Amino acid sequence: MISPAYGWIGLNLVPGIGPARAHRLAAAFGSPERVFSEPVSVLVEHGHLNVNLAETLKALDWPGCVEAELRRCRLVRCRTVTLADAEYPARLREIPLPPPVLYVRGTLTPADEKSLSLVGCRRPSDYGQTAAREFGRALAEAGITVVSGLARGIDAAAHAGALEAPGGRTLAVVAHGLDRIYPEEHRDLHDRIAASGAVISEFALGVAPLKENFPRRNRLISGLTPGVFVVEAGERSGALITARWAAEQGRDVFALPGRYDEANAQGTNALIQDGAKLVMNLRDILEEMDWALPETEAPPAAAQPGERNLFPALSPEQQKIYAALQAGVRHVDELAAECGRPVSQLLHELLRMELQGWVRPNPGGFYSWNEN
Repeated sequence: MISPAYGWIGLNLVPGIGPARAHRLAAAFGSPERVFSEPVSVLVEHGHLNVNLAETLKALDWPGCVEAELRRCRLVRCRTVTLADAEYPARLREIPLPPPVLYVRGTLTPADEKSLSLVGCRRPSDYGQTAAREFGRALAEAGITVVSGLARGIDAAAHAGALEAPGGRTLAVVAHGLDRIYPEEHRDLHDRIAASGAVISEFALGVAPLKENFPRRNRLISGLTPGVFVVEAGERSGALITARWAAEQGRDVFALPGRYDEANAQGTNALIQDGAKLVMNLRDILEEMDWALPETEAPPAAAQPGERNLFPALSPEQQKIYAALQAGVRHVDELAAECGRPVSQLLHELLRMELQGWVRPNPGGFYSWNEN
């Protein structure tokens, strides 16, 4: 007996049949596999297909084409997970017209339900790149699966950050068949993600990374998680499409604020104006999602005169920043001079300490120690 899983895979292989048509056909004829047994006239009348598309479907070598696709999957080290399978992600089932088939390289686990999508532009600033990596790592350290799109820029930084955390998991959703890697320079990152998480696509093998595929990919990035965090995005960034999908799917939307005169911050700042939750540190996300805060060592108490403060929870570079901030609010340029570090390197360290809740950014490039 041919299973519904075969039916979903078969429909997914028919050019011109996307999730909406696949769901409509399965509903019209009772199951996806039964669609292939209907004559062209019935597919036109009751399946609402045009004649050309109905004839294309009937011309498919069913179910041989499915067997061939599954053989190709084994050759390229991936597998299919369909709506008929228990492994299909529960949260993704909730979205309108979920993809009938997922191609997966790696593993999906129930723990991935505690996840957050982290997205942004392909040409980020140094600040955005650092923020994506640091937030990716901090989220993974808190036991949260980081989901993104394996694109250049913010996506790649988010995945890389998550992989830096011990046992960190990350899922990459791509806009092409899993028999190719795009962009090519992410081959190593792709393999690392698949080894400790999963690379996912709704597109059959052989499908190229066409421009029109990316909005569909973005709806999966948001659909897999309860929230989307946009780190840096311009006014026309594709990350804003993911945020719109998230809003339509009833997901939370978070955004990292940026400078008013920075082009890559116009999209994120606009999201905040429209009601996205402003993020200043990891705690802002965890508290909003009602996730437990990770156990961390408390910031060191200030040393009394004549006492030696060992700064047990801070790295040597962070100790210098802490010592400088004990005298009061400091501009980043002052801190760089006092700590003997270039501003770009110091901002990286300050962001890490901000995520840990130890320092507080103030308007105009000033920083202060967070006593709370």
